[in-house]
Amino acid sequence: MKNEGKKGDENFDFDLIVIGGGPAGYTAAIHARQHSLTTALVEERELGGTCLNRGCIPTKALIDVANVLRTIRDAAKRGLDFTGADPSKFGVKMPDILKSKERMVKKMTTGIAVLLRENNVTTLSGTASLTVPKTAGEPFVVTVTKDGNSKQYKSRKVILATGSVPSELAIRGADSPKLADRIFNSDAMLDINFVPEKLIVIGGGVIGIELAQVFHEFGSKVQIVEMQSSLVNSILDTEIEDALKKSLNARGIVVRTDASIESIESTESGLRLNLTDGEKIEGTHILSAIGRKPDRRILDAIGVTETFVNVDERMRTKIPGLFAVGDINGQCMLAHAAMRMGRIAAISTGDELLGEQAGFEPELETLRRETTRYPELIAELFPFYSPIVIYGEPEVACIGLPEKLARQRFGNDIKVGHFPMAANGRAVASCSQEGFVKVVRCESNDRLIGVQIIGSYASEIINEASAVFFTATPLRQLQQALHAHPTFGEAFVEAVADSRGEAVHIPPKK
Repeated sequence: MKNEGKKGDENFDFDLIVIGGGPAGYTAAIHARQHSLTTALVEERELGGTCLNRGCIPTKALIDVANVLRTIRDAAKRGLDFTGADPSKFGVKMPDILKSKERMVKKMTTGIAVLLRENNVTTLSGTASLTVPKTAGEPFVVTVTKDGNSKQYKSRKVILATGSVPSELAIRGADSPKLADRIFNSDAMLDINFVPEKLIVIGGGVIGIELAQVFHEFGSKVQIVEMQSSLVNSILDTEIEDALKKSLNARGIVVRTDASIESIESTESGLRLNLTDGEKIEGTHILSAIGRKPDRRILDAIGVTETFVNVDERMRTKIPGLFAVGDINGQCMLAHAAMRMGRIAAISTGDELLGEQAGFEPELETLRRETTRYPELIAELFPFYSPIVIYGEPEVACIGLPEKLARQRFGNDIKVGHFPMAANGRAVASCSQEGFVKVVRCESNDRLIGVQIIGSYASEIINEASAVFFTATPLRQLQQALHAHPTFGEAFVEAVADSRGEAVHIPPKK
């Protein structure tokens, strides 16, 4: 098991053991091997974690099917003649869709296994338990149990990447045995082999909105019921959220916010939500999309009491040698943020074990050197000034601060630019004119403060905005960069130009 790494002490099996094989875990393990640490990864289920198996990838596979179905239904509007067929009556075969989804998931998880093997990471299959050293110099002991057999491994360092599980629906009546086959959490919803007739989605947010759109396209009558006044969260600009609600309602997805649920009860035809204001909502099935919480099994066993594990900028916990990355630290429960956390923890581990700088340079300090106007902003959001995306049609994406929060922070130094997709050549040619790009810019140093997008390919456009932020590129410089035409990405540059009153393809501001 030993190769490279720190030599000369047979009391340790590995320099590092990573517990959890999701995006945070496998990224940490691979980066640790790249820095010559002997590394093992423990996973009790499939490699890839929630993202590959019960989240990002299977959800996007279903969204893609829904988009194909929508495209077929709209094809006649663009001059395509389906002789002998009615595009509005194309059917949905859920068992076949699930098989297709599983093939995609299997391809991804198999790829992760290959990456780990090719990087010489030892993969251990089973359920992990952890014993924390009582004194300095003693090893962490990780016990891996599978099929009733257990084996112990000693490690200098441990990275916890155990992920999260769906939160339980704590509403009176939700645990009724009569409703057991009618209420699904987000994990279970990805495996149902039928299309619910009337689906009630409890909880907005990314998961609820995405799956609401999927099953609407598959033929469900869908209602979203959100307790908060905001459908998503405070990071979305009011203009973007209003446009999203309008789009969902226009397609027939009923959106209710500020809706407090008193109880759920079974009916002859399905179930009923009783709201505290007396309103009743009838449905056949419920998707509980109220969020996720850390998987606490190891945390509870080692005495970590906080809901999310507290970590510093290097992902270190209060326990020396123990790191926590991904959903369990609650900093940003997104896969791309988890990957970055895994990288930071692995490089920091290498720094500590090898007695030299293995390559970690705090991104916060880099950004502080490169920007002079908003170090406080960066400090507050560090290290995961992360893009957030809601997939579907239209897509929604954002990074940084919405206009309201930016003005609270920077006052009149804020300049705002808009550009509608209806004025973008590629969007018009693709019949994807819904939406717009909104840019929040800091006038005094010409830096990007926030970007909000609603429209086709928002998930791709936001990556350029993220690169601009992290490189602290002055936006005047961005405007000078040539962008291919026609592309959706031109809308971002035009929105930046509009913040100066220099946009070409929309009328000048009055």
